[in-house]
Amino acid sequence: MRFRDWQHGSVYLKNKTADMTRKILKYILYILLSAAALVSITVFAVYIGYQHTLSTLGEMKVAFQPGELGKWVNPFIGTGGFRAYTSGDNIPGATLPFSMVRLSPDSRFFLGRNFFDESTVGSAGYYYADNHIMGFSHTRLIGTGAWDGGHFRVTPSVGEKSLHNYNEGKYNRFSHKNEIAFPGYYAVWFHKQNILAELTTTERVGVHRYTFSGKKTPHILIDVSSSLGKGRTAEGEVHVLESGEITGAIRTFGNFTSRYGGLKVYFAARFSRAFTSHTLWSANRIFENITDLIADTLGIDCSFEGLTE
Repeated sequence: MRFRDWQHGSVYLKNKTADMTRKILKYILYILLSAAALVSITVFAVYIGYQHTLSTLGEMKVAFQPGELGKWVNPFIGTGGFRAYTSGDNIPGATLPFSMVRLSPDSRFFLGRNFFDESTVGSAGYYYADNHIMGFSHTRLIGTGAWDGGHFRVTPSVGEKSLHNYNEGKYNRFSHKNEIAFPGYYAVWFHKQNILAELTTTERVGVHRYTFSGKKTPHILIDVSSSLGKGRTAEGEVHVLESGEITGAIRTFGNFTSRYGGLKVYFAARFSRAFTSHTLWSANRIFENITDLIADTLGIDCSFEGLTE
């Protein structure tokens, strides 16, 4: 009797253990299927958003028109592709043959600025699938697949949190339907900020025109230490002259320039309207009531109080 009782208890214990194992395996399977479904839905949603961005075409009308031959040119060709690996690393911005300036928007990757190590997915700074613009920088490599340049990014903004938003990565959202480009000219309308940005160039000068239509105070930010990709900067300086001109310099280290000690680039910025106040910054530090700053990372926020009244 005792042997039978023990044997019966052993069989019961084995059955109970088997049932528990099946339940655990079933729960694990449910979790895996749920995770797979969630990933699939997320990927599908991203794909739909990606395709929607790609299918949006420019509808904006501007006062300028391309020339007889320029109307046949589409500067957006080569700015798309899946990730940067199949992109032509082209730009829609303004430039001239053999010039020093390639003035073009720097876009933020549509999945977020921290999704990849680089702040910009396209090595030239612009990627057609993106929907935020960090600003407009003056130098870059085109078609190389290498990150270099991105000097002196200019960002228009409005309101007292302009600098804070920029440093926090809250860039201007845009749509391709509010964007236009042809040889020597680029424009985009930031709907939420009520800002029209227009770009053109000479051989050595980037020309910006910003039209502010809202009631908030306009700001023009110049990120002296801006760069594309993982580029780092050093030996930066910025000076605000009595005339209202801003001068400065920075040494940048990109994919190519880091091989020979970096590249020192200088700039001078002039405004058609005088700014009423300015703030200098370096990393997370803010400096008011000073006109000169030397640091490895730095920039200037120019405010135009009363401009929209």
